[in-house]
Amino acid sequence: MYTSLAAFKQYINDHNDDDALNHTYLDAAETIVENYLGYSPVYRPYTSILSGKGSTTLHLKAKPIHAILEVIIDGRSVPAPEFTPAGDSIYSHIPFPWGDRNVAVSYYAGYDPETAPSSPGGDDDDGIIDGGDAFSTYADDESESPGALIIPPMPRLITMTVLRIAALIHAEADGNIGVTGKNFGESGGRTFINTINFDKYLIPLSKYKLMSI
Repeated sequence: MYTSLAAFKQYINDHNDDDALNHTYLDAAETIVENYLGYSPVYRPYTSILSGKGSTTLHLKAKPIHAILEVIIDGRSVPAPEFTPAGDSIYSHIPFPWGDRNVAVSYYAGYDPETAPSSPGGDDDDGIIDGGDAFSTYADDESESPGALIIPPMPRLITMTVLRIAALIHAEADGNIGVTGKNFGESGGRTFINTINFDKYLIPLSKYKLMSI
């Protein structure tokens, strides 16, 4: 889980002690977000087995790609430096040959979950790489190891979307599924049937989706 429980409790202004249930809300919201994106945004290693299409571009299964570990084409290992990663794709000077599942790529992709915001405030994304054009970034500061790979932080927009969806799920607690009410004071109140559709919360994440799923 990459979304802070403390941030969620602050977001919904509910500091109850039922952390297990709150974790369930967050886990469900993260799953909804990941299903929309087509991948988990958490940084980790992947191996994708794909079919070459005669193009110099190959779309992988997660983003942003930071490091290519190994590429095997038609059973032959090709040096990783011959390929350039960007977003969810790798580029080659020579077209990937046509074939059925004839290209295997091992790589690292994703965002650093440890740098997700601990509170829901702040500007969206804060200048963070958007995941569509991201190239690997290497440290050249004296405080960092030379050539060390810098993993971009988890975008605020992804974290905020998880919080918003988790809050909607939380609102369904205590039998409030599909029901909302409005109190008009002395004139009484009204109850409405409400169906939650997460689409409008997910659409702002479209730039983080895979180009090809």
